[in-house]
Amino acid sequence: MSFPKRNIIIALSAVMLLAAIGIACRQFAYVRPHRRLLRAESLMQSRPDSALQVLRQLWRPQWLMGENEALYALLMTQACYKNGLPVENDSLIRIATRHYATAGDPLRHAWSLFYEGQVARDTGDRNGALRLFQQAQLPAGQAGSPLLSFLLYNHWGNLIADEKPYEEGLEKLEAALHYARQLQDTAYIINTMDMISTSYIWLRQYDEAEECARQALRLAETAHDVSKYTGLCQQLAHALTWTGKHEEALAAINKALEWVHRAVPPLDSLVLCPYWSVKAHAFLHLQQYDSARYYTPKIGVDADFWGKAAYHLDMYRIEKGMGNNALALRHHELYSDYVDSLIAQKTNESLAALQKKYDYEKFQNENIRLEAENRQLFLGILCAFLAVAATVSFVFYIRGKWRREREALARARDLLLEQSRLQLQEKANELLQQRQALQEKEQALRESMRRETGLKDSLSETERKLEEYDLRQQALKEQLFKTNDAVRRIKEMDGLDSVQKVKRGKEYRLSAQEQADLFAAINACHNDFEQRLRVAYPSLSDDDVYLCCLLRMGISSRSIAILLGIGEGALRTRKYRIKCEKLDVPPQYESLEDFLRAF
Repeated sequence: MSFPKRNIIIALSAVMLLAAIGIACRQFAYVRPHRRLLRAESLMQSRPDSALQVLRQLWRPQWLMGENEALYALLMTQACYKNGLPVENDSLIRIATRHYATAGDPLRHAWSLFYEGQVARDTGDRNGALRLFQQAQLPAGQAGSPLLSFLLYNHWGNLIADEKPYEEGLEKLEAALHYARQLQDTAYIINTMDMISTSYIWLRQYDEAEECARQALRLAETAHDVSKYTGLCQQLAHALTWTGKHEEALAAINKALEWVHRAVPPLDSLVLCPYWSVKAHAFLHLQQYDSARYYTPKIGVDADFWGKAAYHLDMYRIEKGMGNNALALRHHELYSDYVDSLIAQKTNESLAALQKKYDYEKFQNENIRLEAENRQLFLGILCAFLAVAATVSFVFYIRGKWRREREALARARDLLLEQSRLQLQEKANELLQQRQALQEKEQALRESMRRETGLKDSLSETERKLEEYDLRQQALKEQLFKTNDAVRRIKEMDGLDSVQKVKRGKEYRLSAQEQADLFAAINACHNDFEQRLRVAYPSLSDDDVYLCCLLRMGISSRSIAILLGIGEGALRTRKYRIKCEKLDVPPQYESLEDFLRAF
C-alpha cells in the first residue's frame, strides 16, 4: 500500500509545482505589466510626464501580448502626444486599433481611433485622419466620455476647417463646445469659441463672429486669463474690421494692449506684432496714413512669403495714400515678387507631396522586390560558389602567365632605364650651361632693379609730403570755418534745448550780410559748395541756397525752422519741393541731406 501512496504524492507535488510555475509566469507576463499600465493610464490626464516614465520602465515591452500589448500601444502614443514627442508612423497605435475593434471596450477603441487619426494627420494623410475621426464618433458616443468627445470634435472640426468646408467644420466645433460646457472647463470653452469665431469669419458671417468673440471675452475676463483675453480681443478686432467698424476694432486692440502690459513676465515684442498689424490696418482703412505708417514697420517682416507680401502690400497702400508714388511703386514691385515666390512655393509643396506618395509606392515595390530576392537567395549562393571555384582555377592559370610576362617586362624596363640615364646625363650638362648664362643675366637684372627701387623711394617720400600738406590745409579750413561768426552763432543756437531755441530764436537769425559771410566760409571750407550749387541749379532762390547750406552743415530741422522763421511742417514741404522739383534728386539718395553731403 505504501508504494501507490508514494506515487500519488509525487504526482500531486509535480502538479502543484507546475501550477506554481504557471501562476508565476502569468504574474510575470500579464499581471505585473498590466498593473503598471493601469497606473500609467491613471496618471495620463494629470501627470503625463510621470505616465511616460512609468511606460518607459516596463521591462521588454516588445514581449507584451494581447490586452497588455494593445494598452501599451495606446498609452505610449497618448503619452508622446501629451509630452510633445514626435510620432513618426502609425505602426504602434494600429496595434491598439486592431485589438480594441473586437475587444468590447468602446472607450479605449475610441481613444485608439482618435490617436491613429492624429498620427495620420501629422504624417500628411489628412483624408485618412478624417476617416478615422468619423469612425471614432460611434464608440465615443457609446463610451459617454465628455473629454474624449470634446477632443474628438475639436480636432475633427479643425481638420475639416483646414480643408475649407467651413460649414461642416463649424458643426463639429459647436459639438465640441457642447461637451466643453459639460466639462465646465473654462479654458476649453474659450478656445473652442475662439475657433468658432474664426470659422464664422471665414464664412463671412461677421456679426456671428463678433458675438461669439464677445462671449468668449467675457469668460476670459472673468478667468483673468491674459493670453486668452488678448487673443480674443485681436479676434474681435478682425471681425469688426471686416464689418467696417474700424474705431471699435482700435478700441478692442487698445484694450488688449492694456491687458498685455499686465502680463508677468512682460511679453516679448514679437508677441505684440499681431496687435500692431490690426492697428495698422484699422488706421489704413480710416485713411490715417501717418499712424498706419508708424505701426506697420513695428509688425516686422515674417520669415515666410505670406508675411512679406502682406507687409509690402500694406506699405504700398500707405505710401500711395500719402502721395509717395515712387515708394508705393517699389513696395508694389516687392509685393508682386513675393506673390510669385509664394506661387512657386505652393507648386514645390505640391510636387513634394506627389514625390512623397511616389516614394511610398516605391517603398512598397521595394519590399516586393526584396521578397523575390530572398526566394532567389539560395540559387544565387549556389551560383556564386560555382563561380568562385571556376574563378580560383582561372586565377591560378592567369597568375603563372602574368609572372612570366612581368619577368620579360622587367628585362625590357632595365634596358630602357639605362638608355634614359644616358640621355638624362646629356640633358643635365646642357642645363648646367644654360643655368650659368641665366645667373649672369639675373645679376644684371638685380642691378637694374636696385636703381629703380631708389627712384620709387624718392617718389613715395614726395607723395607723403603732399598728403601731409593736404591734411594741414584741410585742418586749417575747418578751424577757419569754426571761427566764422555766423557759423559760431548757428552752432551755438543748435546746441540749445528746445525751450531756449524758441525763446531766443530771433537773436540768432542771420542778416543778409551774415548770410553772405556764411556763404563765403562754406565756399572756402567746402570746395565752393554754394557757388557750385547755384551754377548746377540756377532755379534755386537765395533762401533755398541758405537752407541747403544749413543742411550741409548738419543743423537739426527744428533749429533750421527757427532760423528761417517758419514751422517744421512748412520746412518739410520746402525740403520736399527742393528735392523733387528743383534738384530732382536721384532715387539712390534716400533724403535731401544725403544728396547735399555727397554734392
